[in-house]
Amino acid sequence: MTVDAQAHSPRKKPPEKPVCGVLILVSPADGSDVRDWYLRKIVGVPFLLLNVLNLHQGGVERVVIYHPELSSPGGNPLTPLTEDSRVQGAVEWVSEFETLDRIVQENSCRLVVNGAALHDQADIAAALDGSLEPEHARTMGCFETSPGAVRQVMDYFDKAGEAAVEPVWTPGPVENTDHRLMVVTGSPAMQVRRAEDFKVQRERLLTRGGMASDSFMDRWVSRHFSRQFTRLLIDTSVTPNQITWMHLVVGVGSAWFFYQGTYGLGMIGAVLLMISAWLDNTDGEVARLRFQQSRFGMILDVIGDNVVHWAVFLGIGWGVARTMGNDIYILCGLLSMAGAVMSLWLLRASVFQERGGSEYESSGWADQLANRDFLYFLFVMALVDQLNIFIAITAVGSNVFAGYVFYKKIKSA
Repeated sequence: MTVDAQAHSPRKKPPEKPVCGVLILVSPADGSDVRDWYLRKIVGVPFLLLNVLNLHQGGVERVVIYHPELSSPGGNPLTPLTEDSRVQGAVEWVSEFETLDRIVQENSCRLVVNGAALHDQADIAAALDGSLEPEHARTMGCFETSPGAVRQVMDYFDKAGEAAVEPVWTPGPVENTDHRLMVVTGSPAMQVRRAEDFKVQRERLLTRGGMASDSFMDRWVSRHFSRQFTRLLIDTSVTPNQITWMHLVVGVGSAWFFYQGTYGLGMIGAVLLMISAWLDNTDGEVARLRFQQSRFGMILDVIGDNVVHWAVFLGIGWGVARTMGNDIYILCGLLSMAGAVMSLWLLRASVFQERGGSEYESSGWADQLANRDFLYFLFVMALVDQLNIFIAITAVGSNVFAGYVFYKKIKSA
C-alpha cells in the first residue's frame, strides 16, 4: 500500500514578515526646517540616524519613517542617512498618510515611535517583547492601541512635549485583539523639541557611556576621566580603533618609564598607565555612542589591553632589579607576565565572545581578566616607592588566578 507522503507531511508555514516599526517625525516647535532638524548631530551622529540605529538594534527589522514634508521636487535630503554602513535593517520613507495608514494595518507592524524623542535600544526591545515594567512604561509614555488610532497617536506626539504631567490623549480600548500596536512616546528626559535639547541629549548619552560590568574603580574613578576624553573626541573624525592605538602607545610608553628604575620616572609611568586605562574606556564609549562596534575593534582592544599589562610587568621587574641590584625582580616580572598570558590563553574563547557582545552580556571570567583596578594600587605603591612589593605580589597573584582558572576548566570538562 502506497502512502501519499506529500498529503500527510506537515504544511510549511509561510515565512514571517520582518518586524516593522513606524517612526513619526514631528515638526520642530520653533519652525525650523524638518530636514535640517533631524540632520543635526548628537554625539557625532545625526539625530534621525541615532533613532533608526536604536530601532534596528532593539529588534525592529523594518523601519518606516513618516513625515508629510519628506517628498519634495529636489528629493529627500534625509535619504543618505539610511545608506550609512551602520544601518543593518530595511528603511522606508513615507510622506502620504494613506500609505502610512495601510502600513500600520499590517500584522507585522508592532510599534509606532515618537520621532521627537531620542530612544534607547533597550526600551525598544522591551516594548517589542512586552517586558516593560508598568511604572517604566508609564514614564516612557508606552501603551497599546489599535491600528485605527494612528491619527490620534500623531496628534499626541505633536503635543507630548507640552505636557509636563498629564497626558494629552488617553487611548481608548483596543478594538482588534489580533493586532495591537505599541506606542512609544519617550520619557520627558528624552524629548528633543527645542534647539537646546540637543545639548541635553548629548550630555545624557555621555553620562551613561559605561557598562553594566564596570568594576568599582571603573565606575567611580576611571569613567569620570574617560568621559572627558570622550567629550573631546566624540565630535571629531577620530575612530574608536585609533583611540585604541593611542591607549596602546601610551601604555607601552609607561612601561619604558618603569624600566628606568627611578622614583620620578616610575611616577610618570604610573600616571601614563592610568591615562592609558582611561583611553581604553574611551574607545568603547565612543564606539557604543557612534554605533561603531566591530569584531576587529574588539580583538584589537583585548590584545592592546594585554600587551600593555605584559609590557608594564616586565618594565617594573627590570626597573626594580636595576634599582635594587637583585635579579629576582626580573623573574617576578616574567612570572607576572606569564600568569597574565596563561590566563588569556585559558579564557580566550570567553574573552573574545563576551567582549564582542552588548554592554549587558559581558560578565564572569572575562570581566576578571579585564579588571584594571590594580592600576590604582600600582599608583599608590609607586607613590610610596614600593614597586618591588607590587611586582612580587603580582607575580604570585597572576599565577594563582591562572591556576584557579585552569582548575575550574579541568573540573568542568
